[in-house]
Parts: sequence; C-alpha cells; structure tokens
Amino acid sequence: MDTDDRPYVLALVGSRRKRNTWALAESLRPALDAAGFRLAVESIHDYDIKPCVGCHRCVEGGECGLKDGAEALMARLRGAAGVVLASPVYMCGVSGSLKLFIDRTAAWFHRPVLVGKPAMALVTTAGSYQKDTLAYLATVEMHWGLLYAGGAARDAGSMDSPLSERETARFIRALKGGPRAFTPSLRQLALFQVQKVLALKILPVDGEFWRGKGWDRRNFYLDCRTPAWKCLVAAAFYRLLHARIKGFDPDE
Repeated sequence: MDTDDRPYVLALVGSRRKRNTWALAESLRPALDAAGFRLAVESIHDYDIKPCVGCHRCVEGGECGLKDGAEALMARLRGAAGVVLASPVYMCGVSGSLKLFIDRTAAWFHRPVLVGKPAMALVTTAGSYQKDTLAYLATVEMHWGLLYAGGAARDAGSMDSPLSERETARFIRALKGGPRAFTPSLRQLALFQVQKVLALKILPVDGEFWRGKGWDRRNFYLDCRTPAWKCLVAAAFYRLLHARIKGFDPDE
C-alpha cells in the first residue's frame, strides 16, 4: 500500500522495456524528492488502450465509445502535479503505443483539461530523429494545455547520462512556484492563439468551453511571467488568424 501522500509527477514511458527511456525518466527522481514531489514512472503498456476509430464523438462534445484503459490513464494525468512524456524513437517518431494513446486525447486539443501542470519531454535513440521526436512531444503537451518546461534527449553516446540539474531546473521551478514561476515561449503562446481561434470559430461546444474558462479574453491560459512584447505579438497573431479563418462565431 502506497502511503506517500506527496503530489506525484507522472512519467509516461512509451516503451514496454524498462531500459534506456525508463532509466532516463527515473533519473528525475532525486530532483523531485528534493522539491517535495514523488515520481510515478509508468509504461503505456500498463494500460489496455484501443486505437481511435475516428468517430469524432469526443471532439463534438460526446463520450468516447471505447471503454478501456485510456480512461484510467487520463484520470492519472488529470490527478498529477506534473507530466513527463518519454519515448524511444521508433521509425522517426514516438512509439506506436504512445501515439495510439495520444490519438485518443483528441478532445483535449479542443478543450484542454491539463492546464497549468508543468511538463517535460524525454527521448532516447540509438541514432537519429531525437529532435523531431522531442518537438512532437512538446507540441502535444502544449496542446494539452500543459506548461512545457523543457526536454532532454539521449543517444548512443550519452545514454548512460542521467538528467542534469540544468535540464530539470525549469520544470522543478514551475512545479514549486506554479504558473507565476513559468515563462511561456513564443511558440506556446502562438499555439494557444491557434487553439483559441479554432475554438471560437469552428465548434460551438468549444467556444462555450473556452468562454466559460475566460480564455477567449486572454493571451494565455493563466497568469505567467510573460514579457509585454510577447503578449503584443500573441495578440497580433490572434487578430491575423481570426480574420483569416472562416467559421462559426456568435460575435460576428
């Protein structure tokens, strides 16, 4: 029985084998212990997850017709204080098992539910494509509403190197200090504007959700340490997108 009541960080590993990617995720444990958090490393293969059938029920505001381990994993992510997505490189990208779960979270792109949780991405590879895979995981985390606080990759020459303090510092700072200790990148602000425009102009259920959160009036989900010039750029980008994308908009 687990008696550790500290907030947990969920590291989801997209590999069945508990080797390189698992070890890299585990190397985060000392920094989390020192910060007052516990690490829960889990494999995507701990959950029985079926492929998305593309019915769009979840996207349109309904419930997924598939009843399997995806529900339990989504609940674990919602309950976590922070999230780490970790994957080996399989054929130029993340493992198929991890991608299968990500596809099942399509509704989170439209109506994010993990907003405000700090996140990291970890990648291991014997050769190449670590940058592409890391960028993909970062994009997924940003679209989930997470506060992407950096990532790290290891290849054949650095596989035995644990995460360094420099690599984990931003993530730990966001965990301890919350959104006000986090500075979103310009890319993260831009992705927020893309999601906001799509929410307000395409699906009414998304517009209702975003307006209910007050996100339609913001440059980002939460009050973070965002320089004024970034806010101005984000606002200009939103105006440009809003003018170009046609669709449902109750304000027009």
